Amino acid sequence: MHNLNVSEIHLCQRCSRLLAYHLSGEKQVWRIGLKRSESLPGKFFHDKIVQPLHKKLASTRTRLFKAVNTICQATDHNFKIRFLEILESNFFLDFMQKHSQSLDTADLLNIGKAFEQWSAFLSEFLLPIIQNMGDQFSLSEIFYLPEQLISQTYNPESGKSLTISGKYDAILFDTFHKEIVILECKGRDRDRSDEDITQVGLYAWLIEQKTGILPRGEILYLTGTDQRYTISPTKMRDIVNQLPHMFDHTIQILDAHTNQKPIHLPRSADAQLCTECPFASHCDTEYGDVSEKTKNTDNASNNTDDKSRNTDDASTHTDGESKGIDTIINLFNMLKTPVFDAGSICGPRFIRYKIKPDHSKSVTVAKITKRAQDLQIAMNLAQPPLMQSQAGYISIDIPRKVRQPLTLGEVMRVAEDTRPNSKVAFPIGMAIDGTIVWINLNDPATPSILVGGTSGSGKSVLLRSILIAMAINAKPEELQLTLIDPKHVSFLDLSDIPHVDDGIIVDNAIAIDKLGQLVDEMECRYAAFKADQVFDINGYQEKGHQIAHHVVIIDEYADLIIDKQTKTDLETAIQRLGQKGRAAGIHLILATQRPDARVVTPLVKANLQLKVALKVTTVSNSNIIIDQPGAECLIGKGDMLIAGSMPVKRLQGPIPSKTDIDKLK
Repeated sequence: MHNLNVSEIHLCQRCSRLLAYHLSGEKQVWRIGLKRSESLPGKFFHDKIVQPLHKKLASTRTRLFKAVNTICQATDHNFKIRFLEILESNFFLDFMQKHSQSLDTADLLNIGKAFEQWSAFLSEFLLPIIQNMGDQFSLSEIFYLPEQLISQTYNPESGKSLTISGKYDAILFDTFHKEIVILECKGRDRDRSDEDITQVGLYAWLIEQKTGILPRGEILYLTGTDQRYTISPTKMRDIVNQLPHMFDHTIQILDAHTNQKPIHLPRSADAQLCTECPFASHCDTEYGDVSEKTKNTDNASNNTDDKSRNTDDASTHTDGESKGIDTIINLFNMLKTPVFDAGSICGPRFIRYKIKPDHSKSVTVAKITKRAQDLQIAMNLAQPPLMQSQAGYISIDIPRKVRQPLTLGEVMRVAEDTRPNSKVAFPIGMAIDGTIVWINLNDPATPSILVGGTSGSGKSVLLRSILIAMAINAKPEELQLTLIDPKHVSFLDLSDIPHVDDGIIVDNAIAIDKLGQLVDEMECRYAAFKADQVFDINGYQEKGHQIAHHVVIIDEYADLIIDKQTKTDLETAIQRLGQKGRAAGIHLILATQRPDARVVTPLVKANLQLKVALKVTTVSNSNIIIDQPGAECLIGKGDMLIAGSMPVKRLQGPIPSKTDIDKLK
């Protein structure tokens, strides 16, 4: 178990490298980057004014409490002035008698002004509660003892717990709204308000863990013109929800320190801080690219040749990954959109970097994803990377310099145990984490498929992979294939496999006629099912009837559309087969390299349940296929996004070999 206080976690937000230096024994690290007020001794004000004042107001026996309680029972338009007078006569005059000799005139004037601000805030806080509560108002329920220590333990799924402790400045209770209010005073202006907000958020997390109530926050800046910042419960919830990632990152730093292991940590998002930091000249050497320092001793850093490697630990990036995440973090810091490193996954074609936005600094997903072109330049990419919001992070997919080949035979071998029990199932591709995704056309969610991708995207290779995978696992009497290829070249070497019905169809008229025949076949099958009192092809087969699944694969659907009447006939056949074909065991796989609105009409799209987008040229093409952008950022050659009847997933399609084809002949 690790232990830290709020100030140390607060330091980690300012710069995680500063926390690492603090843990290593460096002194006064917390002061780096803080601008001390020249006009107000903040700590003195806190210790001699705020703490004793609230302590007296929290006790019903004190002279101050009794005096304030009296004016609260009879409020008028002079309440603010009378409240200040009570605090001055019953508290501040005593303070002046004790400390006026030890403070210079300027300090006394500034402390007096700050005291007036503090008094004004308290009177403005009390007045609406008094007015709304009436006879039910109770001053004893509002003020609580200040500077109370709270400790709570964060227990992540990793099992590495972190105990966090801290002392808040003061707490009030809004008895009208039934809300706890954390009150934090700062003897300076709002130069680091983002850190102050997070600090209050940490206290709010501690209080919620202890009481089950999420407080709101008030930060009072006792110098400058912008003197108050209110954190509403909604805003506080957003801040608190982001804290577990900060805790996880802190645990990683603590683990590395405890085990005396190197760790890669990003630079601060505050460029000005780096100019003031005494460690700036050498922190990259100590906390920069870990792999450069460990590559001779840690063989695990050379795993980039693996098909897939997944880590949510920001400290275990391999050589190339560390350089990549460094570039990403530094770029977003420079652009004033700071993010956290949340790990990476190394797949066969690209590395997926995971980042989380720093919501405490109002960084949103939209602000990050619109920077794709900036990343393209910074990382020297041929095109902008695909950036998507995922469960708990934002993914940034960067192509690998060395592509790992993915063959159909290998995919089917390693994924044999997960293959669905179906004659029309095939592995469509490998996910970034190494998982093989199977598609089963006999599944109601995926009976027919729309495939779109530009020339060179791997569309024809994908179609070949699909039909070869199905044919390997099914006998000709169990599976029949109709291959329609207006381009004449996609299936030339597959025309003589026994599963292919009527050879390769290249003529438009014959293709349209064949689709019409399949519609008639579908109706005949339904009549047979009705006579045998079964619902679908599965029930019919269970009764001992020999009937094959029939899959129609069209490589370039757009080439079949020669006139308006032909388009109407094609869409009619597609609609009927798409709506009723699955139960009859007839399935459509339709592909086009021109996924525009004229070709992929709403009627066609609605009746093809699974959508597969390979590399396309425009955002609009991507939207037409999968109803969202992203496919324009793919890198081609089998890189795809699947969507429609399942959540969007990025896959790499396998390549069938001559050995795979020979198994069919």
